[in-house]
Formats: sequence, structure tokens, C-alpha cells
Amino acid sequence: MLIPSTARTCASLQPGGPIHGIVNGFQDTFHGAFLQPVTPAKTIPEGPLSIGGLHFIVRNEGYGFDLDLPAAKLTATHLFGADCHSLLASPEAIDAAIAQCDRLAAADTQIILSTHHLPEGPDAIPAKRAYLLHIKKIAATAKDAASFIAAVKAAYPTLHAENYLTMTAQALFKK
Repeated sequence: MLIPSTARTCASLQPGGPIHGIVNGFQDTFHGAFLQPVTPAKTIPEGPLSIGGLHFIVRNEGYGFDLDLPAAKLTATHLFGADCHSLLASPEAIDAAIAQCDRLAAADTQIILSTHHLPEGPDAIPAKRAYLLHIKKIAATAKDAASFIAAVKAAYPTLHAENYLTMTAQALFKK
């Protein structure tokens, strides 16, 4: 099966790229029992794209891309989830996620399809944005990963995906 991807995603699959590094980490963790992704043979351009009469917009979101279907007010994205922690690798990633929320709100997005979450409606956007703004403040004042995790858990005791919180803390407070 041919799955097209953006040129940026294809580059990140190569040695030295972030997706390549993540997959290698999974292979180490699972003792080789994790598939190595194949770089797609075909790329799709970022920006407007029409397929079969449907008009999409392919948007760079840093480590991946969003696929918007404006006529349906729908966005397909990699990670979202208003009721779970986010995987945020840097302060810039936090800002990019906030900008994504702003873009989704401005586009009057009604359906968010995430590869790691259930479909969500427009009410998820301000909830996720508020979470991200608070995470940014906590990260700016935390002295280390442990205090960051404790503060976030205290503020959001019911959120899912604590593994993303741990990975975020490790990325934000590298030694």
C-alpha cells in the first residue's frame, strides 16, 4: 500500500531524523519487535491539494502534518486530546500547539480526528489551549522534571496519557 507523506515527514524517517530516532527507541525497548517504517515513495505538497474533487489543506505542524478538509470543517492531526496530556518536546512545541489551537478555532473546526485519540468537537479546542498555556507557565517555573510532573498532576489529576507527561518532562528538563 502506498501511503503518501510530506517531504518533511519523509526526511524525519531518515537516520538522524526525529521519527527515525523514536522508532529506534521502540525497537530497543521491544527487543526488535517493532516495525521499521518505510520511507514513502510519493510525497504530497504542503498547502492546498485537491483529490477527487475534494479540497484539502496540508499543514506543517512541526513533527507531522495536519490535513484539513475545510468544506467539512474537519482536521485530521497526529496528537490532540483535550482529556489527555500532550507530548511536548520543547517550549517551541508548546507554542506550536497553542498556535494550532488558535488556527483550529479561527477555522471554526467542528471535528478533530487524532491518530491517538477519539474524535473531538469544537469544545476540545479551548480546553486544550487552556491546558497548554498552563503547562507553559508550569514549565517556566519548575526547577526540574520531578517538580514539573508533580505540579501538572496536581493541576490535572484526571488527565490520561501520563506517559506523555513523563516524556514531556524528560524533554523539557534534559540534563
